[in-house]
Amino acid sequence: MSALLKLVTNVATRSPSKRRTAPVDSSISFSRPLPLLTEMAVTSIAKTLGPPAVSDRTLALVDGQLEVVRALSKIDPEYPADLASGILFLWLGDRDRATRALSSHLAGPRSSFWRLRARNALSAAVQL
Repeated sequence: MSALLKLVTNVATRSPSKRRTAPVDSSISFSRPLPLLTEMAVTSIAKTLGPPAVSDRTLALVDGQLEVVRALSKIDPEYPADLASGILFLWLGDRDRATRALSSHLAGPRSSFWRLRARNALSAAVQL
């Protein structure tokens, strides 16, 4: 197992109760967990490396999932196909198609159950 994978696994399995907390001071109105050095290192490494390259296997898997999304949208007209395909395009790192699909979903009814998820995914797509 690589050192980075051990580091990520160690951080991911640590329970929140074992995290250090900020000292309670009269000037601080709340106590929150302090980021651990390993968490900061993992975040820094992830930002430096950027998104992983898409393998042929991942591309084939996402293509299959896109077919399922299309089929579901034909069966159920209320299925959020634009949202689902936008998130799949986001996984692939395809900013343009993800932005178009997510914007199309957000152009629909304002009371959509998935609206917040779509806005967050669109925000992530814009930052690619």
